[in-house]
Amino acid sequence: MVKDHGYRFSVVTPRIFDWSEKLEMNRSEIIYRFNFLSENRVLVNYEQIPFLRMITYVLSGILKSIHVLKRDRCQLIHANFVVPAGLIGVIVAKLSGRKVLVSAHGTDITWRGSQIVKACARLVLALSDYIIVNSEFTRQKVRHLVRRKIPIEMVYAAGVNTRRFNPSIDGSIVRNELGLSDDDFVILYVGILVERKRVEDLIAAAAQLRPCHPHLKLIVAGEGELRKGLEAQVAQKGLKGTVIFPGRVPDDILPAIYALADVFVLPSSEEGLGVVLLEAMASGKPVIASRTSGILSVVDDRRTGLLFEPGNIDDLVGKIDLLMNDTRLRSELGEAARSITVQRFAQELQVEKLLGVYERCLAS
Repeated sequence: MVKDHGYRFSVVTPRIFDWSEKLEMNRSEIIYRFNFLSENRVLVNYEQIPFLRMITYVLSGILKSIHVLKRDRCQLIHANFVVPAGLIGVIVAKLSGRKVLVSAHGTDITWRGSQIVKACARLVLALSDYIIVNSEFTRQKVRHLVRRKIPIEMVYAAGVNTRRFNPSIDGSIVRNELGLSDDDFVILYVGILVERKRVEDLIAAAAQLRPCHPHLKLIVAGEGELRKGLEAQVAQKGLKGTVIFPGRVPDDILPAIYALADVFVLPSSEEGLGVVLLEAMASGKPVIASRTSGILSVVDDRRTGLLFEPGNIDDLVGKIDLLMNDTRLRSELGEAARSITVQRFAQELQVEKLLGVYERCLAS
């Protein structure tokens, strides 16, 4: 999409898996992958990443970025995430004399443990020329961390492709592959399986709802460090056959996964924005989400979805039960969700806003 505006991108990213290509090229971007001690696995909690692994990540990223900057004559550096990408970005910017902007996603600046990570985040934000945030929640967090006046711009991540995710998608093939019948009422969760997502609350809610709703099915799509524990919870509560773990969903199947759902639920304790909410809403699905953080920038309670108090399983059960018993409300919320997504969060709108930030940063 950005190629239509005359921009060309050189993307520097870590080579996580041995089978990943070191270099990929298409019409609008070149992707360079740098090696480090990846151990062929993604670690989403940076506070638990071994120190040596992080050091090799940053040093290798700096060297590759400097090489790409010279080779492709890049004029601007955009670091996606404050740590560790932002640390690479600001160091390379200072060494090369380029302007740098950093995207903060919320969860990359709200870690509660490591003081080293917090110090790195403060340093990155302080050295940035521009900061992009994805919600009002993230904006407030950034303002708390940064003392000097730096331009902060709101862009809703990459937005959502409202043509790719839309209510006309047919999910019947994937539905059959998962063993779902036409009578099943399907609740969907999509995302990584880590502590802040609170998927255990959704499973507990399913256990309470199951006696009154025997056709209830819960699809937990994703991978993460808590999967085994969640599967044990399902077994302990006698929910085998009710809760299905399809694993990580391939990107090309994702629209169909949303299409097969009756309701989408995101029970997180904290979200910078909640891109999966946008994808579900663009698909015309009624959503239920925690009343917290960046989610409040996405879901308007009782107009484009329903909100419940984070960690309050009874409240979550009540909201799910309400939608299971009210077809009209599900339809109204789904239509309103689709409408607001097209009007406010569409990918085309966010690309225009992002390119405007680039131009202002270069001109500053």
